[in-house]
Amino acid sequence: MLDGGGAVAAAATIQSVVARDLTLVGLFKILDPSAVLANLQQEGTGIEPRDWDSIGAQGVVKARVTLSGGQLAADFFLYDVAAGNRPVLGRHYTGSTGAARQLAHRFADEVVRHYTGAPGFFSSKIAFSSGRGQSQEYNLALGDRRARSVKRYLERLSRGAG
Repeated sequence: MLDGGGAVAAAATIQSVVARDLTLVGLFKILDPSAVLANLQQEGTGIEPRDWDSIGAQGVVKARVTLSGGQLAADFFLYDVAAGNRPVLGRHYTGSTGAARQLAHRFADEVVRHYTGAPGFFSSKIAFSSGRGQSQEYNLALGDRRARSVKRYLERLSRGAG
């Protein structure tokens, strides 16, 4: 992950979220960063395929993260090591300064789609309702898959209300 100007924390978040998402799929193995032979500073957002091939990498994700005027921007690149030094997938996402996790989930979804043809689920939202005690009232909420950001949409919806 490259920090392109004041986005060190966001870059670290994006790196850990993409790695965790891809690990959860079970199709990807995240290589130990200490095994990387490539000169990451020299490579920037590109790759030298021989360096990555020598440690067994088949795909490489790179990103440039910048922060400007309260907006976070992330340029993501996926490389197929066997295909050379041109990205097979590239995406540009922007969001608020707190959107690092969402941007990372969106790109992880794209990586899954690239390799499997099926959409990823990391950006998915889950709707749920809850009732309290014996009351006839329910709440409706929407959250991400880890329930980190839950937003209530309806409170005290009466059963049978239409």
